Amino acid sequence: MARPDPTCDPSYNSRLKDMLLETFVHFVIPENVLPMILRYNIITANDQDYIKAVTRSNGTSAGAEALLDRISRYHRWFDVLQDVLRDDSVKLVHVADQMNVIKEKAEERYTKKKCKKGGISFPFKVRKKYPSTLDENDILKKQIIELTRQCSLLNIQVDESKAEAMEAKELYENMKAENDQCKLEATELRQLYEKLDAELKSRQDIEERELKKLRIKNEELKEQLLLKEQYCAEREEEIVDIFADCSKLMEEVKSMSSIITQKDREIRHQQVIERKLRVTIESLKKTLELVTHKEENETHQRRSIHEGYVSLEEMLTMELCKLEKDMKDIELDDEIEVDEQVDASSVIPDTNTPPTLPFRHPYVNAGMLS
Repeated sequence: MARPDPTCDPSYNSRLKDMLLETFVHFVIPENVLPMILRYNIITANDQDYIKAVTRSNGTSAGAEALLDRISRYHRWFDVLQDVLRDDSVKLVHVADQMNVIKEKAEERYTKKKCKKGGISFPFKVRKKYPSTLDENDILKKQIIELTRQCSLLNIQVDESKAEAMEAKELYENMKAENDQCKLEATELRQLYEKLDAELKSRQDIEERELKKLRIKNEELKEQLLLKEQYCAEREEEIVDIFADCSKLMEEVKSMSSIITQKDREIRHQQVIERKLRVTIESLKKTLELVTHKEENETHQRRSIHEGYVSLEEMLTMELCKLEKDMKDIELDDEIEVDEQVDASSVIPDTNTPPTLPFRHPYVNAGMLS
């Protein structure tokens, strides 16, 4: 026999949804689970759009809550949710196990409520007609065994509920004692609060006075700050002017430096020229000394030549005188020979012999003795 789904009961369904909400919101992300849920066709496209809109606007927690609210409206939603969480693409098996435990607790509470109302709700129905065959008798026997087992389970649950009730009673008494203790502590805390409130009010009065003093000081500091800002602004203007002057001076310095470098180059060039001139002057001095020395040597040579010339001239005059004497002697000898030739006129003159000329000194002919 098929078990009816208890989620068909609205009260059980809402109770189960509330119990699962905290775990579902904590572990489940709607974006990861929605594609798998759509395969089972338990939500519509409108539900999907609504869940996505809630997730975008309010976050994943609100989206998970909206997802659980929408899927809980459909038939056999819990089984589908179990299959989705155990899928390999989702991998939330531990969450599915926790939800199974929560569902078992919800079913226990649901059966207890049904028993208290006076009627036991079994997971299947017993036929009212008598069996006509042996197969139906076997089925009925199995149903009776199942019913007895369910009754024994219910009795165990009743005993457990009684034990839980005793524990709840003891817990209630303990909580009552704790409540009384809390009341005493609350009175003490109230007294302490009143004392602290009085101290706080006194401190607030003192702080208000100090705050007034601080406000006055703050206003004074603001005025001083304004004066300082004005002074700083004036100083900034002066600094800007000084900076402009400095920039002009820097430009002038740059121009002057360029002029100085040019002058320096000219001076260096002049120094090089002076050095060259000094070298040339020294060389000229040396050459002048050499020339003067040569001139002195030449003058000395000229003097010696002149003296030699004078002595030579004297010698020549003496030689000339001697030659003149010799010439006179020769002329006399020639006259004597001519006379001898005239006397010997019978002798035929030889035409082949050249006539003898008188001797002349070469220096007399050249005009050296003049």
